[in-house]
Amino acid sequence: MTRTVYTPANAAHSELAHIAARRALYPLIFGVSGECLEYEAVANQETERQHILDGEMGIDRIVKVPVPGLSALLAFTIQERFRRRYKRDDAGQIIRDYMTFGDITITEWNHASNLPSELYKMTGGFFLYAYYEESDEVFWRPILVNVPGVLLALVARDIPCSKLRENPKRQTFLPITYDLLKELGVVAFYRERVSASYYTTRDVVTKLVTTPRGM
Repeated sequence: MTRTVYTPANAAHSELAHIAARRALYPLIFGVSGECLEYEAVANQETERQHILDGEMGIDRIVKVPVPGLSALLAFTIQERFRRRYKRDDAGQIIRDYMTFGDITITEWNHASNLPSELYKMTGGFFLYAYYEESDEVFWRPILVNVPGVLLALVARDIPCSKLRENPKRQTFLPITYDLLKELGVVAFYRERVSASYYTTRDVVTKLVTTPRGM
């Protein structure tokens, strides 16, 4: 599976999914009620700082989290990708379930333009990946990955570059299975399914931790 092509429709889908993630995912990820979290979007690139964060460093959001006893909020830089789960035909019938691939994908090189792709500008702290369907308001297989951990695994060859594949748009991309990410211990959060209608006004038990190696 390859990366979603940027279009206004896909951008709108991602924004709607992000709004739902504020209700459903981020309170679970950080173990605090939703009202406590603050968000900064950088993808509009309206300022030089936003241009650098998004265009050069691959950061979509900054999520700020309170910690009892600290004087200010802690900031987490996050790259988001919310994919549609299904491919449909012109009649709206499902013809493919993308979730069956069981992986996340990171584009590596644009061979048509001979320019590097997202792998070389992934400098955020975490990569949040999930399938989201607006019609059922459900996040399927949301996973939060430690980006430096993934990059170090590439350096150590624990994620082999031989797995690089090329899509019809002449983009090389790297698929990494959920199972391998868990084995490498770079998963900070994972659920099979989270309802986007979830909302809490109290602390939840999930804390930001690294999945033990071999899980």
